[in-house]
Amino acid sequence: MAGRGRSEVEAEIKETLGLVPHFIAGIPDDLLDYEWEIFKKIELGETLIPNKYKELIGIALQL
Repeated sequence: MAGRGRSEVEAEIKETLGLVPHFIAGIPDDLLDYEWEIFKKIELGETLIPNKYKELIGIALQL
């Protein structure tokens, strides 16, 4: 993986999501870039579950 610095990855996260979620603080610096790439692929990328349904599931889990 690219191994970008925490501030660079967090800037991209904020640009993409509009904020940096609290759980990001718990991810070690050396894994953050890798974890963000996985998050983008699974949560924001096209999968067998349409993004609309993934978002609705996320909302339901927060309730």
